[in-house]
Amino acid sequence: MKKAILLFLLFAAGCTSKDVKLSISNPLDIARYGEMVEVKLSSLGYSEGASLLVKDTDGNEIPSQITYDGLLIFQADVEAKGTARYSVIDGVPQDYVTFVCGRQYPQRVDDFAWESDLIAFRIYGPALQKSGERAFGNDIWLKNNTSLPVVEDRYNAELNQSISYHKNHGNGFDCYKVGPTLGAGGTAILENNEIIYPYCYSECNILDNGPLRMTASFKYLPTELACGPVVENRVISIDKGSFLNRTSVWFEGQTTDLHVLTGIVLHESTPRTLFSEKQHFISYAEPTEGAPEEGEIFVGTLFPDGWTGAENRNGHASACNTIAVGGRLTYYWGALWSKSTAISVPDKESFDALMSRVASQQENPLQVTIIK
Repeated sequence: MKKAILLFLLFAAGCTSKDVKLSISNPLDIARYGEMVEVKLSSLGYSEGASLLVKDTDGNEIPSQITYDGLLIFQADVEAKGTARYSVIDGVPQDYVTFVCGRQYPQRVDDFAWESDLIAFRIYGPALQKSGERAFGNDIWLKNNTSLPVVEDRYNAELNQSISYHKNHGNGFDCYKVGPTLGAGGTAILENNEIIYPYCYSECNILDNGPLRMTASFKYLPTELACGPVVENRVISIDKGSFLNRTSVWFEGQTTDLHVLTGIVLHESTPRTLFSEKQHFISYAEPTEGAPEEGEIFVGTLFPDGWTGAENRNGHASACNTIAVGGRLTYYWGALWSKSTAISVPDKESFDALMSRVASQQENPLQVTIIK
């Protein structure tokens, strides 16, 4: 989720060395540990299909991944205002532990569910839409006491052993209510001040599936608007160490600017929401559905490119934006649990501070310099 700016400072023509050095600097006065770094394969002198290793200054191999869009990614540790060095070399990587993954579940009305080491999510598929059930937005599955994947086991327990994933059996559960809303950070067209909710996706494709990043693309059925039909596309990705999903939304068939609303459904009559006009994030807290002893769920959205307005409206803590013809909206959404053992967010104040920190990191990315 946290990206690095690549500075093309190449000290050898072509940069085709089999041992490429990377210098990663941190412009902030806070230490940044486990932050995802992205480097284009082409800038390293490699092409699609390359087999690479990443090593730290002690010569230890660290987990890395080559993504569908030609990026080498790995997690870096950089001290406040500091610099860290890493090496990229030819080689066959180890079998890294998978922390981030997702898949479609045809046996559960085509749910698509995915997770990082911190949290899990799902959206609903065509089989659910055919059933007539109205569920539009993003769902949250809570995790704790493990950084390893839990979704596969939960579906298996629910479908094959009659063990409900709506109850906490030790590592979290699903207690978030979506229904006919945007859920946790869904986006919909806003026409004549009404939300035109997208229904379930019609097509999905997994582009990356761990160990460090999951990326999937989704296409929706045509939506009839006053200007004609449009088809929504989304690409959602999440990284190890992140609770936020990077999401890009665009529309085929668009002939005019479209106004869209990104919202977090409000389940309380007096919602505890924060709208950061400076850093363009929204945060919201609510008790776990039907189980107040299980703490709180914190939900957030972040808009690096800003918004045209944000407020509680249409039953959501929402931000409005405009997508021009041929353009797209890219933003982040996600959640954490007050009982998380992987990251400490015991109260909403802690979550608000974390959202502010992530926004600062977005504004001041790690800077990667390629050296020889």
